[in-house]
Amino acid sequence: MSSSITGSLVNESQLLVHIAENGHSFELECDENALVEAVMRSIQSVTGINFNDQLVLCSDLKLEPQRPLSAYKLPSDEKEVFIFNKARLQSNAPPP
Repeated sequence: MSSSITGSLVNESQLLVHIAENGHSFELECDENALVEAVMRSIQSVTGINFNDQLVLCSDLKLEPQRPLSAYKLPSDEKEVFIFNKARLQSNAPPP
Protein backbone atom coordinates (compact mmCIF):
# COMPACT_ATOMS: atom_id res chain seq x y z
CA MET A 1 0.00 0.00 0.00
CA SER A 2 1.27 3.45 -0.82
CA SER A 3 0.31 6.86 0.47
CA SER A 4 1.41 10.41 -0.21
CA ILE A 5 2.08 13.62 1.63
CA THR A 6 0.74 16.32 -0.61
CA GLY A 7 2.22 19.70 -1.41
CA SER A 8 4.81 21.12 -3.76
CA LEU A 9 7.70 18.84 -3.00
CA VAL A 10 11.18 19.00 -4.42
CA ASN A 11 13.54 16.02 -4.43
CA GLU A 12 10.80 13.60 -3.45
CA SER A 13 11.90 10.33 -1.99
CA GLN A 14 10.32 7.31 -0.33
CA LEU A 15 10.04 7.11 3.44
CA LEU A 16 9.48 3.55 4.66
CA VAL A 17 7.20 3.51 7.71
CA HIS A 18 6.43 0.35 9.72
CA ILE A 19 3.47 0.04 12.06
CA ALA A 20 4.77 -1.90 15.06
CA GLU A 21 1.46 -3.28 16.31
CA ASN A 22 0.49 -5.10 13.12
CA GLY A 23 3.59 -5.27 10.91
CA HIS A 24 2.06 -3.24 8.09
CA SER A 25 4.42 -1.03 6.11
CA PHE A 26 3.82 2.08 4.05
CA GLU A 27 5.98 3.97 1.59
CA LEU A 28 5.28 7.68 1.79
CA GLU A 29 6.41 10.06 -0.91
CA CYS A 30 7.89 13.09 0.81
CA ASP A 31 10.96 15.26 0.90
CA GLU A 32 13.36 16.33 3.61
CA ASN A 33 11.42 19.56 4.27
CA ALA A 34 8.22 17.73 5.24
CA LEU A 35 7.44 17.90 8.93
CA VAL A 36 7.22 14.73 11.00
CA GLU A 37 3.70 15.95 11.81
CA ALA A 38 2.73 15.51 8.13
CA VAL A 39 3.93 11.90 8.25
CA MET A 40 1.97 11.33 11.45
CA ARG A 41 -1.21 12.83 9.96
CA SER A 42 -0.80 10.65 6.87
CA ILE A 43 -0.36 7.56 9.04
CA GLN A 44 -3.45 8.51 11.04
CA SER A 45 -5.50 8.75 7.85
CA VAL A 46 -4.47 5.31 6.56
CA THR A 47 -4.23 3.34 9.83
CA GLY A 48 -6.60 5.08 12.22
CA ILE A 49 -3.90 5.40 14.88
CA ASN A 50 -4.66 8.70 16.58
CA PHE A 51 -2.04 11.41 16.06
CA ASN A 52 -1.59 11.85 19.83
CA ASP A 53 -1.14 8.11 20.33
CA GLN A 54 1.74 7.80 17.86
CA LEU A 55 5.28 7.25 19.08
CA VAL A 56 7.56 7.74 16.07
CA LEU A 57 11.06 6.27 16.21
CA CYS A 58 13.97 6.03 13.82
CA SER A 59 17.05 4.17 14.98
CA ASP A 60 17.32 5.21 18.63
CA LEU A 61 15.67 8.62 18.17
CA LYS A 62 12.15 9.78 18.96
CA LEU A 63 10.95 12.00 16.11
CA GLU A 64 9.31 15.26 17.17
CA PRO A 65 6.21 16.39 15.20
CA GLN A 66 7.34 20.01 14.73
CA ARG A 67 10.73 19.11 13.23
CA PRO A 68 11.41 18.50 9.54
CA LEU A 69 12.48 15.06 8.34
CA SER A 70 15.86 16.58 7.44
CA ALA A 71 16.61 16.97 11.17
CA TYR A 72 16.81 13.16 11.24
CA LYS A 73 18.49 12.79 7.83
CA LEU A 74 15.27 11.43 6.36
CA PRO A 75 14.08 10.20 3.96
CA SER A 76 16.94 7.76 3.51
CA ASP A 77 17.31 4.34 1.93
CA GLU A 78 19.29 3.24 4.98
CA LYS A 79 16.76 4.33 7.62
CA GLU A 80 13.29 3.13 8.45
CA VAL A 81 10.66 4.70 10.68
CA PHE A 82 8.62 2.75 13.22
CA ILE A 83 5.29 3.90 14.62
CA PHE A 84 4.11 2.57 17.96
CA ASN A 85 0.57 3.06 19.23
CA LYS A 86 1.01 4.41 22.77
CA ALA A 87 -2.57 3.40 23.60
CA ARG A 88 -1.62 -0.26 23.13
CA LEU A 89 1.70 -0.20 25.00
CA GLN A 90 1.64 -1.72 28.47
CA SER A 91 2.12 0.90 31.18
CA ASN A 92 4.81 -1.13 32.98
CA ALA A 93 6.78 -2.00 29.83
CA PRO A 94 10.04 -0.22 29.03
CA PRO A 95 9.84 2.18 26.06
CA PRO A 96 10.53 0.61 22.63
